[in-house]
Amino acid sequence: MTTIVAGGIFLLICVLMFESPAAWLFYGAAVVGLVAAVLLGIVTLYYTDERYRPVRSISEACETGPATCTITGMSVGLESTALPIIIIAAALLGSFYLGYNAASMLNPVYTEFFGPQGAINGGVFATALATMGMLSICGIVLSLDGFGPIADNAGGIVEMSQLEDKVRDETDRLDACGNTTKAYTKGYAIGSAALAAILLFEAYIQLALKANPTLTFGLEIPHVIIGLLIGALLVFLFTAYAMRAVGNAAQDMMVEIRRQFREIPGLKEGKEGVTPDYAKCVDISTKSSLKQMVLPGTLVVVTPIMVGALLGAMGVGGFLMGCTIAGVLMALYLNTGGAAFDNSKKLRKKSRDKSRPESIDAYNAAVTGDTIGDPMKDTAGPSIHILIKLVGTISLQFAALFAVHYLITIVLP
Repeated sequence: MTTIVAGGIFLLICVLMFESPAAWLFYGAAVVGLVAAVLLGIVTLYYTDERYRPVRSISEACETGPATCTITGMSVGLESTALPIIIIAAALLGSFYLGYNAASMLNPVYTEFFGPQGAINGGVFATALATMGMLSICGIVLSLDGFGPIADNAGGIVEMSQLEDKVRDETDRLDACGNTTKAYTKGYAIGSAALAAILLFEAYIQLALKANPTLTFGLEIPHVIIGLLIGALLVFLFTAYAMRAVGNAAQDMMVEIRRQFREIPGLKEGKEGVTPDYAKCVDISTKSSLKQMVLPGTLVVVTPIMVGALLGAMGVGGFLMGCTIAGVLMALYLNTGGAAFDNSKKLRKKSRDKSRPESIDAYNAAVTGDTIGDPMKDTAGPSIHILIKLVGTISLQFAALFAVHYLITIVLP
């Protein structure tokens, strides 16, 4: 229903702003964004819902241990990048083509609006419409994003309250649904970030060329190639630091938990009235989340400025391309793969038979997979779409400066 309402509003706006038949083409570009958002949700559902092959394959791999569980989960995450990339690429190409043709049909009065390169700018404008179409359903997406943590925390409250198993089974079902909705919202975020990054890149190119018309951004320029490699590298370094932050925090937490088991009498035995020091654990988690992310955050801010200072606007152009391409792929892999890991544990828990050691071992393997998947989907993955937008925004602010002042120059024949 949200998609239908948004489609109706876009139709009204396009009809009022533009003359027919260009209005219908621009409206088609907005619909392309809406359809892309829906398709991303369907693909995410397939790869993260326990009813379908990907999650079931991870659950089955748990029967032979944590190693096979991890390998299968990683393969599912890598595979899950294919269809979303095809959808995003189709949305970009389709919207640009519609805008390109629409601009050529407009009355000359719109020439000032689209500039001398009317058809090209019309395509870029239509790409912006597709991005707006995707972003127009953010209200329902935010509600879906909120459902996941609420269900997850409800399960934690049930477990700490030591309620009967059937209550925990129901909250597990809600949590599994929440994992799927969270994966969709993260896929939606990275899809919209990819479209927005293209617009930021176009704006950056225009500003750089305005400051220095002699610039070129072809792949025959070594500055562009080097920038592209550094942009892709930034995504991998950022992901490494984000994952390491979770690992370091988990180590500190385990040390504290073991200390409490040793020093608090009756805690390990589960004696009635003996409770752990929750405040200390929360304090460790809070401080680690702030300290451990200083380095990756600084890296994201400093890198585009350093690339621009050394390689100029051409290097930053390649940097933005590499960061966007690698970032979208990495985020899709982490978000969807992590959710698949989590739901495979939920599925394995349903079939767990505590009287059979092999069933317990399979469940423990699934828990190992979920431990790997949590930092993937909750820390590193969601952060990358912010990285993509941030480097684009920073580069845009310094585009004119990068175009005229940089250290490493080349002499072209």
